[in-house]
Amino acid sequence: MKVGILTFHRTSNFGSFFQTYALYYYLDKLGVDCYIIDYCCKEIEKREKMSIFNSHTLREMVHCFFYSRSYRRRYNSLSKQIHEKTRCSKQFNQNNIKEANKEFDCFLVGSDLVWSFEITGNDKSYYLDFATDDKLSVLMHHLLAKLLVKMRKML
Repeated sequence: MKVGILTFHRTSNFGSFFQTYALYYYLDKLGVDCYIIDYCCKEIEKREKMSIFNSHTLREMVHCFFYSRSYRRRYNSLSKQIHEKTRCSKQFNQNNIKEANKEFDCFLVGSDLVWSFEITGNDKSYYLDFATDDKLSVLMHHLLAKLLVKMRKML
């Protein structure tokens, strides 16, 4: 079973990086054939690409002036690490995310932040609105049951 993990991995946030890597690593060690779905959310990409020109206040402009290069370096470094240490899918966005149904048997959503429309700009892909019903039911019944059985054996 090929599992697609949809989460915030295209970010300069260390917490998002570690959550993505830990979830991938854990599933991989359980023998799950998993991939990070390389999903580009427009709103998150905009947040990550700090620019004085995108700033709305003087405070944001000053912040961008002093910190944008360090954020960009961290973003590039964490992105490189995710792509080196995990298997990532081809790049998806809101226009082509339905194609992921052809590549994956089920989907798993990681991170608590994906539920915030303020962060995603109302991008419902993190709610798996693109997934067909058979993909969701497989996730709920088959994968979770397998994970619970393996976790019980480990305890």
